[in-house]
Amino acid sequence: MKKRILPAIVFLVVVAGGGYLVWSRWSPGSDVAGPDAAGPAESVATAEETTSAAETVTLPEGKYRAAGIELVEANRRMLQHHHVVPGRLAYDDRRHVEVKAATAGILSDVRVKPGDRVQTGDVLATLSSPEVGSARADVKLRESEYALATRRLEWAGEIWSNVQGLVDALQHRRPMGEIERDFENRTFGDYREELVAAYSRFLLAESLAAGVESVARTGSVSQRMLSERASERQSAEASLKAACEQALFDARQQRDQAEMAAEDARRRLEIARHHVTALLGYEEVEPKRPADSDATARPLSLVEVQAPFSGTIEQRMFSATERVAQGESLFVLADTSRLWVRADIREQDWDALNLEESDEVIVETPAIPGARFTGTVYYVGREVDPETNAVGLIAALGNGDGQLRPGLFARVVLPVGEPREVLTVPAAAVVDHEGAAFVFVEAGERTFRRVDVETGDQDGEWLEIVSGLEPGARVVTSGAFYLKSELLLEGEEE
Repeated sequence: MKKRILPAIVFLVVVAGGGYLVWSRWSPGSDVAGPDAAGPAESVATAEETTSAAETVTLPEGKYRAAGIELVEANRRMLQHHHVVPGRLAYDDRRHVEVKAATAGILSDVRVKPGDRVQTGDVLATLSSPEVGSARADVKLRESEYALATRRLEWAGEIWSNVQGLVDALQHRRPMGEIERDFENRTFGDYREELVAAYSRFLLAESLAAGVESVARTGSVSQRMLSERASERQSAEASLKAACEQALFDARQQRDQAEMAAEDARRRLEIARHHVTALLGYEEVEPKRPADSDATARPLSLVEVQAPFSGTIEQRMFSATERVAQGESLFVLADTSRLWVRADIREQDWDALNLEESDEVIVETPAIPGARFTGTVYYVGREVDPETNAVGLIAALGNGDGQLRPGLFARVVLPVGEPREVLTVPAAAVVDHEGAAFVFVEAGERTFRRVDVETGDQDGEWLEIVSGLEPGARVVTSGAFYLKSELLLEGEEE
């Protein structure tokens, strides 16, 4: 029964209230005017005036100076849409290496620690390595062999040149006295004796043959004697010619063999040096020492671990006196004056794949609030990572002041699409209240009017105005929040 009485009571109350409202609105004696009365029109006009006044702020001289008002014209400019993707700072792989032990040994000295700045060629540590000592000893042996082969080549070349000169003199039948005088202090090896003896025999045979021929005209010498002397002369001439040819051949062959031996010694020396370079990881330059110094003062097994480029020691894995194996990492060296920022481009940012090398991106990090860094695209990956479903992007970033550190989280602002010409104002000019964006436009002396706007893309400090504002309008940038506060205060007072 109670359940039925309660709804009935509610129904009666609703009907009674509705009847009273109808009676009070249309009763002749009522104070509430009808729809044609003048009262509502006046109320609407007053509301419009109040609303218009509520959108305008006029500042006294003192407040105007305190607000620091600055005005900028709304103008059209080229603006590009951007996507923000997460990223992380990393070492530049081109300037980040693990300095490894090229050979097994014992660390005799470690000269650096993490955080130390080093220059190219600085000694990071010294290592005692028997293998390197053996390789250096082989280099010294090959150097001695090459020096000896070079001297032999010089000696053989000198003999070859002198033999050519002597043979030429013999072929022109120069007097023996001149030959001895001109070639007295030259090097011939065994060829001097052979050639001079053959030439002397020829000269003697020629002299005897000439003497017999002169006597034969008087009939004092038989024809047989004349023939014998002529035959001896021819034999001596043939022997001289054979001696010259053999001397030229042997001297040239000796020079060629010496040249081949010197070239072979040079190659073996080069191989030995390459072996040392491979063990050390860098080309070794022998330090210059005074001529009277002890060349064996520096142990052959001592290895200097050098910095391959200028940078900072990021990690140190060993200390002095520890034994290391070939290929073990001793230090991590990095040049952090340039870093990489790694970002992942996912499907919603697919348009960013059109970025090319050297295109600019903006990098921000929460570690340095308000700072914006400009990076250049190094490369955009080709393959989609099956784990992240994204394509990797690498951008190079300058870090000359050392503010940035590898591993920091970053936001990477990627330009997407083509630039568009749009109406823009500084982003600082746009304020919002209860979800509505608006700007303050200059409306007179120290007077500013609120203008609601619709915003679009933002490119750095410039914000696109889609609607609500005309080009050339002077909007407030510095002091906009001050005007907003004044506007809200005036609204509360009314």
